[in-house]
Amino acid sequence: MARGFKKKNPFDDLDKDFKTGIEDMSDEDIKKRVSEVAINEHENRAAQKKDQDLADKKAAVKYADEQYREGTKMNKLRIGYAHFILEARGKV
Repeated sequence: MARGFKKKNPFDDLDKDFKTGIEDMSDEDIKKRVSEVAINEHENRAAQKKDQDLADKKAAVKYADEQYREGTKMNKLRIGYAHFILEARGKV
């Protein structure tokens, strides 16, 4: 009997109209659509890079999160070392 969560279909978040449209297109039309999406994504990323408000907020989050990141980093290192010792003793 399988345990854990059922895997989510990675395309569940796509709207039905898009999926149906792609399914009904020819291979060439699909390639054209992919090209349009790629251009849209390029423009989206370019706009993101220019967004100073976003950059300021990212910097603020990075600063605010620093103590937690350092704590997590040290905890992972400690866990890793303890696991290494147990493994060396043949306990894992």
